[in-house]
Amino acid sequence: MALGASSGGYFVSKLATDMIFNGVILMIAEGVFGKINVPDFYPPTLFVHMPKDRTRMRLISENMKALRQKGIHIAEIKCSEFPLTPNLLCRVPGLSQSISQGLFELFHEKGFID
Repeated sequence: MALGASSGGYFVSKLATDMIFNGVILMIAEGVFGKINVPDFYPPTLFVHMPKDRTRMRLISENMKALRQKGIHIAEIKCSEFPLTPNLLCRVPGLSQSISQGLFELFHEKGFID
């Protein structure tokens, strides 16, 4: 199994043409399928992305169609956005409510969130 996010997704999509994997997961990346010759042994591929990125979603859809036409098993997970709240991060094991609230305030102060 190979997993790559963003530029790592491009790398993994190419690496799977030279190495045999049971599957490939591309996160926030459409891969480089337009620039490579996809071999018959190319592994099943999972695309994980955010539909609000319309350009990437279009490219992923094109690549999914092309891979399916070659008989490669494809799946897709669309990740919708949701707001960060002061208590959201306390769902993570080891992060208390006070740490979650502190991180929320820091993200807000630094301009990472509105």
